[in-house]
Order: sequence, then C-alpha cells, then structure tokens
Amino acid sequence: MLRIAICSDLHIGDQAREFDLRPGGAPSYAGQTGYLEYFRRCIDENAISADILVVSGDITDKAQPSQFDHAMNVIAQLADTLKVQRDCVFVIPGNHDLNWDVAELAIQKKEPFWQKFRFAPFINGLSSFDGTVTRASKLADPPHFFLANNALADMWCFNSAAYDLPETKPHHGRIREADRQELKSALEAAYGGAPKEKFRLFVTHHHPRPQPDLYKDWPDFSGMVNGESLMDLLTAYQFDVILHGHKHKAWCRSENVAGQNPIAIWCSGSFSLSLGPLYAGSVGNVWHLMELHGLSEAENAYGVVHSWAFAPGQGWLPSRPVHHAIDHVTPFGKVADRAAIKQLMRTEIKTALKSKSLISWEDVCAESSGLLKYQSGSVVWGILEELKTDLELRPHGDQDSLDKLYISRRKDAA
Repeated sequence: MLRIAICSDLHIGDQAREFDLRPGGAPSYAGQTGYLEYFRRCIDENAISADILVVSGDITDKAQPSQFDHAMNVIAQLADTLKVQRDCVFVIPGNHDLNWDVAELAIQKKEPFWQKFRFAPFINGLSSFDGTVTRASKLADPPHFFLANNALADMWCFNSAAYDLPETKPHHGRIREADRQELKSALEAAYGGAPKEKFRLFVTHHHPRPQPDLYKDWPDFSGMVNGESLMDLLTAYQFDVILHGHKHKAWCRSENVAGQNPIAIWCSGSFSLSLGPLYAGSVGNVWHLMELHGLSEAENAYGVVHSWAFAPGQGWLPSRPVHHAIDHVTPFGKVADRAAIKQLMRTEIKTALKSKSLISWEDVCAESSGLLKYQSGSVVWGILEELKTDLELRPHGDQDSLDKLYISRRKDAA
C-alpha cells in the first residue's frame, strides 16, 4: 500500500487563515492552539503516517521570497509530522507562485531576460528545503516536468502555471503542444510496450477538466488549456491518478473510457487559505490521505482517500459532504457495470439483514468480493434509494457519505 498525504493551496501570506502561516504574523490568540499544532494533534490521534507528501501549487499568496521561506518551513513541519522524507515531498508551483513583479519587468521593458527569473523565489525556496535546484529548475524551464521514481509509484510532476503572466486574461493553466510532445516522448521511453508494475501518478496545479463552481453559473476559464489532449495522453499510458489544486472546493471524479484504464482525478481544495463568505458553510479547509491499495487484474489502481476538514476551536475533523464538499471516505478504482453493483448490493444486504436488524456499510463490504468497498458514496446511496422499497430497508447517515452509513430493516417489514 502507498500512502500519499495531500496538503495543497497553502497560500502562505496575508491570505492564510492563521497567524502561524503568515511571515512575521502575530502569534495565535492567547490560549489558542496554532494551526500546525492542530495538524500534529490530528496525525497523532489517528496514528497517521505517509510515504509521500504532495503540495500541488499556490504555496504562497504573492510569490514573495519571505513567503517562500516561511512556506518551506511550514512544509518541512508537515513532512516531519507525517514522517515523510525530504526526497518524497513533491512541491508544484501554482499561478500564485509566479512572481508577477518580475514578470512585469519583461512585459513593460520588453526585455525577455527577466522572464527566466519569474520563478526565482520558488526555485530558491525549494532548494533551501531539499538542498537541490534540479526539480524546481525543471518545472521552471521548458518542457516544465520531471519524473521521480518511488519504489511503488512513478511521480510525474508538471508546471501548468508556467505561462500565466500578468497580461494573460483570463488567467488559466496551460500545457503547450511542444511540451506535450516532449512528455509523450518521455512516456513512450518509460512505458512503451512494458508491463505495468507500479502506480502512475501525475501532479499539476490546474485542472485538466472543467469543474463546477458553487453558486456561480459562470463558464470555467481557469483550467488547463489543452487539458483534453493531456487527458488523452495520460489515458493512453495507463495513468492511475491525477492530483491537482487550484480550485478550493475538493472534488473527485473518475474518468472511465471504454477499453482503457480509469483515471481518478483528485482536486485537493485548500489546506489553509482564508476562504471567503462565498464558500462559508459548504466548503472548508481540507487535507487528504490517499491510500493506493493495489493494481487490479486490468492493471488499474484502486484505493480510498480519507479527508479531514478544519473546524475553528476543534481542529481537524472527519470531513462531511454537506459541510465541506467532500466525504471523509472516498473509494475509487474498482469499475463495474451499475447493474452488476446493484445486484451484488441486493444479495449482500439481504444476507446481512437476515441475522441482524441493523448493519453497517462495512458489514456489507466485508462479505462481498471487494468490489463494493471501492464504490463511491453517490453510487452506493443512489442504489440504496432504488432498493429501499424492494428490500424494505432504511439507510441512516449523511447523504452520499459512506462514513458511518448504516442500513436497517423497516419497522413495518415482516
């Protein structure tokens, strides 16, 4: 099993929600625990550790050197708390990590010389963290990606924010065709004709597919230009997971193209940005622990993601769909026809309810072949609604949530 901690969109600076995430910020209120101490408590209380830590962009709010210095100190604390080695920490720049003050010099003075320095604070900050500029430099220069080999996974990291300049309207991510061709050549060299032996993950900042926005009927222009072409490439080379940030609402979807491996696209949300009133009560600050449990016979990854959301005065709590836009438990990777899932649920629930009047979703999954364990909450609850009358049952818990889902026989059932 591979465990990946995801803490994205820190926005270290004035927009970070707590003082200990702001360079030179005032201390926490008297008697109040700091944000990072709450994180340490969550890790200790749940006995959590990780193999990899991913920070998928917008590390800072304004890409100032002091913000990067502070951000790298914060990331080091996160890694140490999770017991992750420095070379297993993957930090990707976002659109807030490109220094626009420097980029403006190139635009106003018409001197491209300055362009290569727009990522200098990011490179300097990351080199102070892991002692090398290699990874950061590869992300700053074309074709803006690198491959890191882990014993259980290949981590492909790409800078989708490389061309988001002050004059770009509207602001968005991009993968240029020239960079995509370079990536294709690298993927062919790594995987062409070879059997799949490890997980394949792609980390970037911008989303390759449009995503819904709460309370807005606006088109999504903030994603990645040529994202569809990137998706086609990653699908063809059997990637398992795409991890990205940028959107502050955590979101998971599975792309399943007939005859090809499904890809789980995971949007991280924000670890510590002070979220505005637009999101109040429906989107929270979150972090995640992705567990990749294995590769199926069809060579696609399956696993589960656990998510925690921050509650002021309480710390990190298991997230709820209704309050934080993501469930505490999000399974993925086991693909089957809906009719087959429904029939299996019908059989297992009927069997379990013969001996007990109240069963948990874990009880149902324990008796199945393993397929049910990796179905999403929306699929499970949707099918439960269809089975309610036929099986005379009642589901209990938060809608679309698998955490603490229970099923009972109706009292009027025989």
